[in-house]
Amino acid sequence: MIRVKCFLALFLINPIAGNAQDVFSEAKDKYYAIVDSCERNLLYEEDDLSFLLQPLDQLKLDRHYMLSDFRIPFYKAIHSRVKDESSLRLYVRKKSVKRPHDDYIEEEFLKYRRCSREGKDYKEVQGSIPFTSPFERIKLSGSDMSFWHIYLLDASKRMFGMRNEANYSKEYLVTCPADVDKALSLVKKWEGGEKFYQNIKGDTMEVRKARHMKEVQALVDSLNNLKGRNLAPIITHRADTVYIEHYSFMEFAGLIRRKIAIYHDGKKRKVYGINDFAGEGSNGFDTIARYRHQVWF
Repeated sequence: MIRVKCFLALFLINPIAGNAQDVFSEAKDKYYAIVDSCERNLLYEEDDLSFLLQPLDQLKLDRHYMLSDFRIPFYKAIHSRVKDESSLRLYVRKKSVKRPHDDYIEEEFLKYRRCSREGKDYKEVQGSIPFTSPFERIKLSGSDMSFWHIYLLDASKRMFGMRNEANYSKEYLVTCPADVDKALSLVKKWEGGEKFYQNIKGDTMEVRKARHMKEVQALVDSLNNLKGRNLAPIITHRADTVYIEHYSFMEFAGLIRRKIAIYHDGKKRKVYGINDFAGEGSNGFDTIARYRHQVWF
């Protein structure tokens, strides 16, 4: 009983001392570092991706399970350009069970997603293995950092391991001034300076160019305005739900503000769902400064 009370207390207070911006940003950077060090090799070729959990020390995966990617291997999918296979699909399976046959992967995932969306019971296709969300086999400490870690794991699908068209929706978390500078440098790189525009002719294109450059300037101003703020994610608790708000930058969306709802069971130290809570339409975020990389309308 004492242990349960102590754990539940962790959901009601913020146990992180010091500068929250530095603490949460450092956690994000550690996660990015291990991903960047292996993205071109292990992430595409290794079946066991459990090493991604190493910097997420507030999460504990059941020792009988492994973390993997429920997609056709990159070397097989590179020529298919199947859009639905473009984003990372982290799942867990028992270490004693072999990877599912490629013929079942797409059908299995689509069935899982359809059942989840419709609130129906899910049962794997005959001859395959079930798609099991990592949340079902991961326990978290209950601290704010553990919820940030579980969010980083879930948001991986928008950050790395992307293929084909999914690369257009890549997201860069903005949790400190250094992240703002990175976003500004990406904009400068993508715009390419006057060299990109020197061959544009005609009144219509000039109007579009002016409109685009106005959009770029608004984005740059918005990013610079963030430098004087505390950019740490805002984490709030309400009963069995934890909300996380943070800034991000996207190549084909601009500067955005996400609000995520994480549904959890405090007694079991488990998460049973993560959803976008606020946003415009189906995007799942609020746009602060719109941007489209060299796309003019």
